[in-house]
Amino acid sequence: METSENITSRTVVLGFAGAVHRLGAATCHIGGSLGFEVTGRNGGCWVIDLTVPGGKITETAKADAGTVVKATDDAMVSFFLTPERIPELKAQGQLAIAGDIKRLQSIASALRGTRSWLDR
Repeated sequence: METSENITSRTVVLGFAGAVHRLGAATCHIGGSLGFEVTGRNGGCWVIDLTVPGGKITETAKADAGTVVKATDDAMVSFFLTPERIPELKAQGQLAIAGDIKRLQSIASALRGTRSWLDR
């Protein structure tokens, strides 16, 4: 397991995509797409297509998706590892969620009851 010093936004987004993949056909019921747009030293853009079983992640030039989480590198790591900080990060302008937030809620609900992607 990586230490907190070397966990980057890429690490958490790809780990999340792996957890979503294990949902299989349930992603098709959620539908749409989920994007992550990260600025900073480990920045990048990724889109998860939820219309295919297990979702399909693609690294892109722009996170063009129905729901987009935009954040700095550190804020994206916090989004996944310390979600209780989300209100603070949003207030500081380090994190924003655009589009259909229900998609994020649906994925979170589907992932509840499964082992954390951090445990895999």
